[in-house]
Amino acid sequence: MATKPFYTSNALIDAVKRKMAIPIAQVTFSDNDILSFANEEMFLEQVPSILQYHEEYLVFSQTVPMLPKQSRYPIPNRAIGMKLRDVFYRDAAGQLVQMSRINPDDRSFFEVNSNTTPIPIHYYLQNNTLVITPEVTQNATGNLIFSYYLRPNSLVTDDQAAVCLSFTKTITVDNATIVSGDTITIGTHVTTAGVDFAIGANSAATAANLSAYLGTLTEHNLTSKVSSNIVSVSYTTRSLTFSTTNSAGFAIQTSITVDTTTMPSSIVAGGLVDILQTDGGHSTLAFDVLLASNSVSSSSITLSESQLPADFIVGDYICAQYECIVPQVPTDLHNLLAERTCARILESLGDKEGLQAANAKISNLESKQATILDSRVEGSPMKVLNRTGLLRSSRIRFGRRG
Repeated sequence: MATKPFYTSNALIDAVKRKMAIPIAQVTFSDNDILSFANEEMFLEQVPSILQYHEEYLVFSQTVPMLPKQSRYPIPNRAIGMKLRDVFYRDAAGQLVQMSRINPDDRSFFEVNSNTTPIPIHYYLQNNTLVITPEVTQNATGNLIFSYYLRPNSLVTDDQAAVCLSFTKTITVDNATIVSGDTITIGTHVTTAGVDFAIGANSAATAANLSAYLGTLTEHNLTSKVSSNIVSVSYTTRSLTFSTTNSAGFAIQTSITVDTTTMPSSIVAGGLVDILQTDGGHSTLAFDVLLASNSVSSSSITLSESQLPADFIVGDYICAQYECIVPQVPTDLHNLLAERTCARILESLGDKEGLQAANAKISNLESKQATILDSRVEGSPMKVLNRTGLLRSSRIRFGRRG
């Protein structure tokens, strides 16, 4: 098996144990203790060191609908430092408008507006709330687009994640309305009743025939099994679509089931989960996802199509809210995180000599960090736009009022 370029929590723990000059098992540090040290270093040192380069790491965008007569909108609670990177307004026609922050002391000046449905251009901050001025009217439309730096989740051991092995859709067969020529389309493959599979004497027989035929297909790693009149089709391509010309005879599951090996005790029906990317940027794809009351089994989680992000793929995983099993910083900094964790443990042990050596290693790695993180697109210099200049500002912000 190829060595993964990134650490999972268990791999991070093993790396810390290898780097330490003393056997950790003999100084009462458990695996969870090591991860607690790693999480502290992640939030106190690693994340701030990444943000200083302003290269759009950890950026997340969230759409918030504008509501009638509501001028106050809370800053997303997962924003690092409870601060926003930027705020936009997208109108009903889909046009994006840059918003400007004003001083709260100046809000009376900006509230002088004769329009009955003003475009929300100005806002100020009050505690952890964004306040639009002038006040939003009854006829509010469009959305606010919050851009902010998303706080990484806390590391937990690998066994606390439900890792995706495949996806499943069920097809419930009802012989009462099925006729020869009815079709089921999976991806680009069209399966025809009475041609590709026989219509049986009853629903269970037809389901068995359909399942047997689907089991012969090789596209998208399809596998199929049947229970009574229900055919369960498993596949590995998230974007695979299912449709039929007879939805009464072949009722296709509207939700999607994520198949896993085991289910952590922290993931329960009716609870909140985060959906996370394993490889690549180790990003949070969706968070605070509410599971339905009957959505969790010992080896699967069922979600609506809208809840499961389109870029969630086999190998990605689901954790309880606020948790993850891969450090959510660039892969090339995982080793530095392990070094920082070692230093924190050595400090707690009072090992000054070991701490000095660890800090020297960290300092060396940090000096090379800029080479990795800065100038992410070296061949394409950033185009500088003076969007706050007087002439451009007037044209952008007021040119559409008409």
